[in-house]
Amino acid sequence: MAVLAFDCCLGAISVAVDDGVRVTHVSERMAGGQAERLMPMIEAALAEARVTYPDISRIAVTLGPGGFTSVRVGIAAARGLALALGVPAVGQPTLEALAAAVGPLPSDISRIVATVPAGRGGLYWQAFDQHLNSVGGPRVIEAEALMHEDLGPQDAVIGPGAQSLVADRGVGFVDVNVLPRADILAQSAKHLTAAGELRPIYLRAADAKPQIGKALPRA
Repeated sequence: MAVLAFDCCLGAISVAVDDGVRVTHVSERMAGGQAERLMPMIEAALAEARVTYPDISRIAVTLGPGGFTSVRVGIAAARGLALALGVPAVGQPTLEALAAAVGPLPSDISRIVATVPAGRGGLYWQAFDQHLNSVGGPRVIEAEALMHEDLGPQDAVIGPGAQSLVADRGVGFVDVNVLPRADILAQSAKHLTAAGELRPIYLRAADAKPQIGKALPRA
């Protein structure tokens, strides 16, 4: 039985199929249009792997934080496929997936800081040790607080939010191109627990506010 995994939270779509023998992976960077491209890319990955939908035993997806629409596109696809196939769906937070996707690091690095832009100059942030154990939970850091964060030569700062964080900070390693990888997610999916309905992870409340003055009176 096979695992289908995919991510579209950030600036790419990554899809992988692990059939127990090999992992087939397709990916495409994009600024938008995940809703239109995700299912065709899933079909392409399944075809390349020679796996059919009835062969799938588990689905894995990233949960955010990330782009509001793209996070929901991925979760909705995972929910729908899991329901149609009668298989469990599991999720992994985006910041954990970023940390898992980083390549070889210098030997003196002791902390991995995964970052995603949060809008208004802020960042979603989570730190991990060399074994990918979380060092504190995920949080959002607003723009005015970023320069007060303790960073140094022992830190690897990764992800699409890294560039705004490391200027003149003496950080040991920077990689702004790291994105979640579905092939890694597919291999780790068996260790993730299916816990009811998949839900997106939002670390900041929505900007939209109800227009109280224009609300219609209730009957």
